[in-house]
Amino acid sequence: MNRIHIIGRKNSGKTTLVVDLVRHFRALGYRVGTIKHTHHHHELDTPGKDSYRHRQAGAMAVGIVAPAMNAIFWPAPNHETREERNETVESKEVSREALAPASPYEQFDALMADTDLVFVEGDQQAQAIKIEVWHRGLKERPLVEGNRSIALIVTNDPVHAPEVIRRDEMQKIGRRLLELTEVDRKRALESTSLSIKGKVMKEKQQLEELIAKIASPDSPVGMDAVYVHALILDHLQQLDERLERLERAAGVADGS
Repeated sequence: MNRIHIIGRKNSGKTTLVVDLVRHFRALGYRVGTIKHTHHHHELDTPGKDSYRHRQAGAMAVGIVAPAMNAIFWPAPNHETREERNETVESKEVSREALAPASPYEQFDALMADTDLVFVEGDQQAQAIKIEVWHRGLKERPLVEGNRSIALIVTNDPVHAPEVIRRDEMQKIGRRLLELTEVDRKRALESTSLSIKGKVMKEKQQLEELIAKIASPDSPVGMDAVYVHALILDHLQQLDERLERLERAAGVADGS
């Protein structure tokens, strides 16, 4: 999942930038997803509703299927009280580092597998690409001045930062994000891999059909059938090896 976090001070324009980025990349044909990060303990479900009662009863995950939209509720990986974590450490005699919660974004990997880009609104501490949006109307200075993990800042106002792009230069922002994520290179590798794999699979199918004809009682090949059969099997093995290499290459391309 190619995550880009849009961060900034309160009222800096994070949501507006995310919306503009989604529209920009969708217009270019990219598959885009978004995630909203929050520190607040919101109840995302509606208390009293059936799905809420399912969770209250102890369901580990609750899904909702509707004509226009689906949803699923599940507890965050770090949703454990401090007392519960202390009890776990004492009872199991394991280190606190070993109990460190997994990244919550890993749980979205399968759901976002078909996206080219995923924009996350918020989460300054994330270990991923971060860009800040800022304007001088805010009372506080930009985060980038104290956080060098921020790749660039988007603003129309003067600011000291390693890389600055004007807020009104959406084309330039988009190109830079593609460079940072290498999305186009990964898409090209995926397309090439799928094309080659399709040709290999077609050739393999044709050879398997030929083997079936040779093995048929009505085959006119006669005594040469054993030799031809061996040649085809050898070629099929080579095709299987090529398919395995393609699968490994695809895994490297998407970072899995």
